[in-house]
Amino acid sequence: MTKINLSEILKNNRFLSALVVLVIFYLLNYHANDLIRLFFPEITGYPRWAARMLVETAGCILAVMILYKTWFTGALREMAIIKPVHTAFLLAFAATLPMSLTFGIGSLFIPDSDLTRVLFFTILSPVTEEILFRGFAFWMLYKYARLGFWAAALLPAAIFGLMHMAQSQELMEQIGIVAITGVGGIWFSWLLMKWENLWVPIAFHVLMNFWWEIFDAGANALGDITANIARAATIVLSILFTIRMDKLPDWIRADKSWRKESNNE
Repeated sequence: MTKINLSEILKNNRFLSALVVLVIFYLLNYHANDLIRLFFPEITGYPRWAARMLVETAGCILAVMILYKTWFTGALREMAIIKPVHTAFLLAFAATLPMSLTFGIGSLFIPDSDLTRVLFFTILSPVTEEILFRGFAFWMLYKYARLGFWAAALLPAAIFGLMHMAQSQELMEQIGIVAITGVGGIWFSWLLMKWENLWVPIAFHVLMNFWWEIFDAGANALGDITANIARAATIVLSILFTIRMDKLPDWIRADKSWRKESNNE
């Protein structure tokens, strides 16, 4: 009897590889909460949100462990998580200066903000979203299924945008929110592709949310004209830093070793 090697089949078929990644992504994104309700129905509010993020993160890592037939550390490496953290945050801090300075000067600082809300919206939620949408959905479609950038980035970015639609009940605002966050999802994916370090989009997402949250920058992700000018300046700076990556010190450049290993297979 011929032994079926599922790993080899997936490795040699981009469509099936992409389909497996998308099915796992769908289950984690849309049904992690159902799993929490099933086993822990008494959990509500922020604890339930935290449990969902834990399930999503653990599910992504477990899925990569299975896809690559590797252990925990290997999965983190494949997801570009075992990369320099401090360089990512230094880069993001420099590029988000237009936002921090603009919001700091033109907005109202909120020292008495709900610390739990700040923690969730500026750290836990951005980190989990980047692991799920960029580290798993985009990166596995791009690296594991070997799709092109746009083919790998568009669907996760579209779903990322739609997830933020609930921030408003007004149709025009909803359209704007979906558009802005969807484009943001593509930009985060581009940063990951170029830097090959998941901490780069994580750092940008965390700091942008942080400046938005601690300063009264807007009731939702849409923002006003001033906020969007500052946000656009941040994106432009990130692009300039990225395209001039070769001019940066060696310790901050992207690691391209996985591509050489992939080409040698």
